[in-house]
Amino acid sequence: MRRFILISMAILISILACSKSRYGKNSKEYVFFSRLAEITPLMNPEKSQILIQTNKFKISTRDIMPIVYRVMSQYSAELSRIPKADIEQFIFQVATQEAEKRMLYAEAKAQHVKITPDSLQKQMERIFQNAGGKSRFLQDLITRGISFKEFKNELGIQLTIEKFLKEKLYDTVSVSEEEIQKYYNQDQRATVRHILLVTQNKSDSEKAALRQKMETIRTRALQGEDFAKLAREYSEDPGSKLNGGLYQNFERGDMVQPFDSIAFHLPIGKISEVFETPFGYHILKVIDRQKDKRPLEKIKPEMIQKLTQEKRVSAYTNLIQSLKLKYQYQVAWNPI
Repeated sequence: MRRFILISMAILISILACSKSRYGKNSKEYVFFSRLAEITPLMNPEKSQILIQTNKFKISTRDIMPIVYRVMSQYSAELSRIPKADIEQFIFQVATQEAEKRMLYAEAKAQHVKITPDSLQKQMERIFQNAGGKSRFLQDLITRGISFKEFKNELGIQLTIEKFLKEKLYDTVSVSEEEIQKYYNQDQRATVRHILLVTQNKSDSEKAALRQKMETIRTRALQGEDFAKLAREYSEDPGSKLNGGLYQNFERGDMVQPFDSIAFHLPIGKISEVFETPFGYHILKVIDRQKDKRPLEKIKPEMIQKLTQEKRVSAYTNLIQSLKLKYQYQVAWNPI
C-alpha cells in the first residue's frame, strides 16, 4: 500500500467542506464534539489545545476540528464503541498531516516558488467544471460557510506545494541502468500463507491478549502443525481464511508494510515473527517466490516507473525529516 505524495484536489475540497472551527452551541458540530469530548476531553468544543508547534506555526485542536468532524461524524452512532486510543491516534494523524502541509508551504515560499495567476485560474475552472458549473460550486461554498477568498487562498497554497515538490524534489529523481538491473534480478512475485488477528477498534488490553494468542499460534506452527489448517481455524482475514491463509503470486509492493518486506526477505519455508500492520497482528509462511520471467527490455518502462515512485517516496520522507529539524518541529501532545 503506497503513499501517494501529492495532495489531491479531492482531499483539498474535502478539507474545505467543513471549514468552520468555532461552532454555535446549537450546531450539529458542537453536539458531536461535546459527545466526543466525553471520550477524549481533547476535543472539547469550548477549548483549544496545541498539538504540534514549530518556529513558524502551531496546530491546535480547533485547526483540525473540520476534518475530524467530516470523517468521524460518519461513525457518530458508534462513538462509544471506539477505543479512546484509536480516536486520539486519528486526531494526531490529522494534526501531523496539517503540520506537514504548512511546513511544505513555508519552505516553498522560502525557496521563492510561486504559481502564476493563469495556472490558478485554470485549476479553478477545472474544479468548477467537475462540480457542475461555477454557480453551483460557489453556492456550495456559501452553504458551507466558506468565502470564495478562503477557497482561492487554500487552492493557491495547494498548487504552490505541488509545484515546489515537482521542481525541487520529484524532477530531480532519476533511475540508473545499474539500479534497473539490480531490481530485475530480485524476486518480483511471492506466494505466502498468513494468519491475521484483527486489532482495529480494540483496547490496549485486548490487543495484548491478541498478541499472546498469535504467539501461541506461531509456536504451534513452528512445532509442526499444518499452517493452512491453523489459518482456517484462527485467521480473521476474510480474503484468505477459507484458502488456508493463501495469497498467491502477488507483486513486490502490492502489500502493506511490513507485510510486503517480510514476504520478500524471509527465507522460503520459514515462519515469520509476529508483526503488526494497521489491520492487526500477523504471522506468515513463505511458500514460493519468483523472478520476473519476461525479458528485461519488455518490462523496463514498468520498472523505471516503480523505482522512480519508490525514490520519490523516500525523497519526500527525507524532506519532511529535514523540515522538522529546520522549523524546530515539536509534538506538544502525543496520544501514545
